[in-house]
Amino acid sequence: MRGTATRVRRKLQSDGYLHTLRSIWKEIYLINFLTYTPKIRNYLYEKIGPSEVDKQAHMVADLSTNAHSQIEIPDKVWISGDMPVNEARTYNIPSPRLYLYKNCYLFTPPGLGMTENGEIIPDTVASELAWKRNRNKTFLSRLIYEHGLLTTQKMVKSPDKITRYDFDRLFPIYPFWHNYFHWTAECLPKLLWLKNEDVVTGKDVVIGFPPDPPGWMTESLELLGIQKYHELDDGIYTAKELIVPSGPEPAPQECEWFRDQALSDLNLDKTVSNRVYVSRENANRRRVVNRDEIMEQLSDYSFKSYVLEDLSVKEQATLFANAEIVVGPHGAGFANLMYSRNTTVIELFGSRKKLTYFRLSKLLDFEYEAIIGEEQPPDIRVDAEKVCDVVKQVLKSTE
Repeated sequence: MRGTATRVRRKLQSDGYLHTLRSIWKEIYLINFLTYTPKIRNYLYEKIGPSEVDKQAHMVADLSTNAHSQIEIPDKVWISGDMPVNEARTYNIPSPRLYLYKNCYLFTPPGLGMTENGEIIPDTVASELAWKRNRNKTFLSRLIYEHGLLTTQKMVKSPDKITRYDFDRLFPIYPFWHNYFHWTAECLPKLLWLKNEDVVTGKDVVIGFPPDPPGWMTESLELLGIQKYHELDDGIYTAKELIVPSGPEPAPQECEWFRDQALSDLNLDKTVSNRVYVSRENANRRRVVNRDEIMEQLSDYSFKSYVLEDLSVKEQATLFANAEIVVGPHGAGFANLMYSRNTTVIELFGSRKKLTYFRLSKLLDFEYEAIIGEEQPPDIRVDAEKVCDVVKQVLKSTE
């Protein structure tokens, strides 16, 4: 693969020798072997069967829908650079719901829930669409990687009846993929449900949380006013009641609650209007090789470049809450759009586009433009004049 040596060198510089070796091993064993070797995975998948995917739970809450919530978004996939984003196939976001499952196991990682009867709980790791498309087999690869083939085989085929419980009522917010996007856009908005009286009445609900959390996890919880949570070490936990929101992709109501809650204690200056370029200069891939050329032209329109890893979550939330326009290459930094209020998004790609942030922009009712450049693995090059032309069009439309 072109650019692999450069990515490894950058990772060695940023993460060190041991961490890089572990990442390479995980890439080879989990991604390239388990995920794409069908024999082991398909054997276990046959033991689950389609009937086990059905929601065997008591629905305890349902958010009311309105016309705004019935919007269409595309699936989170890569598409050809020649295909406009607005031509991708779309679907209506289901009405957000909350389920309560009794007598459950929770595998950490990857955060997968399962009843003692062996019924998999898809919403703990995937939306209904993603589950049907490929996540049902991806989670099996993760289970084998994290817990071993024999343990996974036993739990999928014939789990033990639960006789001892680690928790009475457990509300897990555990990202399937441990990164800033999945945490910010898919996990945190689900905390809205803790405000529902049907959930919090009676015994306390324990928020289940990944172990040894990085600072951006704990900082984001502080923004939402969440101070009590339980770190779940790697293992298998049991709960009398497992509280599971539908998803994990957020609904408009959840996004609105998240933004309002996160920004409620910030001193936002209404006169500030940020024009933001999101730099990936510390990333090991998808850097824009001609970033300086682009910024030289964007500076004429009052844009400033930001390395988001150098900012606290509170600083990122403030920056994006006041953002008029956000420009940058595809990456997790765009998850901060969850804090934005009225923003135009201009996303830069190589030869292909991934629709993650187009769908998030649709969800948040933001204007969105994608600009296609060229691959220079592991990075990309984007025409600076093309970027400025799109910025000028956006500014002209808002006059």
